[in-house]
Amino acid sequence: MCTTQARKLEFIIAAFMFTMAACFFGELSYLRPSAKEVVKGMFVPSLQGKDAAANAIALFGAIITP
Repeated sequence: MCTTQARKLEFIIAAFMFTMAACFFGELSYLRPSAKEVVKGMFVPSLQGKDAAANAIALFGAIITP
């Protein structure tokens, strides 16, 4: 792959990553969750609700598949 083509690909991937980050922080500012609960959820996993286990399995599969 030519250097200019690689740079274009890097730019496209970076643009997608920044778009995903902007959407994440946009949702975060819209929902305004408790910072304490967010930090707790990052380090202490828990399942709540009747479909939580199915969602956890689906998320795990989506991460492992690629």
